[in-house]
Amino acid sequence: MFYFLVNPYSRSGATRKRWAKIQSILRKNKIPYKELITKNRQDATKLTRSLMKMHEKDKEPIKLVILGGDGTINEVINGITDFDKVLVGYLPGGSGGDFAKGLKLDDDCVLMEHILCGEERRRIDVGKLTFNSVLSPNSDNVPKSFYFTVSAGMGFDAAVCEAACNSKTKRLLNKVHLGKLTYLAIALKQICNTPKNKLIFEIDDHISFELNNTIFATSMIHSYEGGGFKFCPDADDTDGQLDICAFANMSLSKILGGLPIAFLGLHKKIQGVHLMNCQKLHLQSDIPLWIHTDGEVYAKSSDIKVECLQKKLRLLI
Repeated sequence: MFYFLVNPYSRSGATRKRWAKIQSILRKNKIPYKELITKNRQDATKLTRSLMKMHEKDKEPIKLVILGGDGTINEVINGITDFDKVLVGYLPGGSGGDFAKGLKLDDDCVLMEHILCGEERRRIDVGKLTFNSVLSPNSDNVPKSFYFTVSAGMGFDAAVCEAACNSKTKRLLNKVHLGKLTYLAIALKQICNTPKNKLIFEIDDHISFELNNTIFATSMIHSYEGGGFKFCPDADDTDGQLDICAFANMSLSKILGGLPIAFLGLHKKIQGVHLMNCQKLHLQSDIPLWIHTDGEVYAKSSDIKVECLQKKLRLLI
């Protein structure tokens, strides 16, 4: 039995038509399946938790296939209560597409063939972000920690995600398959408004340093975030390490020059770009900043911890 968790609203509803075509394939090949349809934010997390509970005594793993964007898969992994009991398939359906890009997923036919084999093909790392402080109108309702599969960021990149989530432009561009341009347009606007702050970095519980006038710091499992920014070109999703990218002590002109070439991963030699890797990262800011996990933004914080859980997620793809 396969469970297909579908976000019909991703890509401004285009995923709904795609799901209908996939259903035809499943029926034609007499593949047993059940559909789980999301309607609101956090539905994917709730549906996944219910599925885990329903099968908690089963010996066979749950085969859960996600059809949606980076936000949908983020919600799903935050509903998984036992990663060993789930085999995850993924059919990309969002506008950002960073998870799919990181895994080099681009052929539906091949993906479906792999998924329907029903066997584990690989395991990848999962990140975990923990809030040590939370600033939100509903701070009591914000979970203390979140898993992520792409990246978790503090500052500018999270501010871009927060703005994109509420962007009418994104919905319009999605309709003509240009949703990725939303992130670029918002990034150019936010770069002029995002405050520069002092960040204190503690690496793997013992190496500490400060970066002044920091625009953002992001911890990444894959190379891409924000709709294609290749901030960490050398990221490896199986090495048990977070790849960190921070922009600090940079003029506006240098930032504006660095961001576009980050799409190609060519920003590494620009003065003020800091790249490193670690298993654990503790970040503190002098003021609360927006925090995102896989582009999902729930709160601001001035104190977070991030860690990498090696080969935690079992994939059918």
